[in-house]
Amino acid sequence: MSVSFALSRRGVARPGAIMNAVFFVIVLMFLGGLPKASGMSNHTGSELVNAIAKRPELSKFLLSLQSARILARLQGDAAKGVTVLAPTDEAFHELGSDLMTCLLSEPAVNDVMTQILLYHIIPGQVLSFQDLKSPILTFLTTASGLQLPIEYVETRNEVVIDYTAWISRPGAIQATNATVHYISAVLIPPTIEGTLIVECGAQTEQLPAPPSAVPGL
Repeated sequence: MSVSFALSRRGVARPGAIMNAVFFVIVLMFLGGLPKASGMSNHTGSELVNAIAKRPELSKFLLSLQSARILARLQGDAAKGVTVLAPTDEAFHELGSDLMTCLLSEPAVNDVMTQILLYHIIPGQVLSFQDLKSPILTFLTTASGLQLPIEYVETRNEVVIDYTAWISRPGAIQATNATVHYISAVLIPPTIEGTLIVECGAQTEQLPAPPSAVPGL
């Protein structure tokens, strides 16, 4: 939709025409925003999701996002800038098939999967591998609201996430207002470890390794 100004013979917009145009723009804003801006937000989010969908090594991550019904939220975050720490299929395999089946199919633990995935999303920031290596960066604020510990191990040139995983492929996906780093393990928020054991019968050894088992620590 375009807005045109009525011009006088000298090519100067008449005051009345300018006021009408300003009023028109304000009305559009109250009705839900300018169409062009809305389209840009949708395009940005779709670009990120499509990029993830094209990576076969992220098929379980995509399936989990769909199961937890947070794809729309991820698309919204991408419009404002987002960093995603994406576990590969190999990382999900380490959880075991029984635990994955429970997380994906049991209605009682759907919220658990949601909390797990939100723990992998950093909204409002597009962080490169170089940014994550900063010595002053010790925590990331996740979409779940929890703080995610992060540490750069200089001797191995690795970034360790939550003491249990490291970035295995930095900047694997670059999209508008978004970056995706592959990580070596699924991050489990400390607030739901007990729920996984009770609801899914998860064994301690199925959960991510303790700090002492992570290389470089």
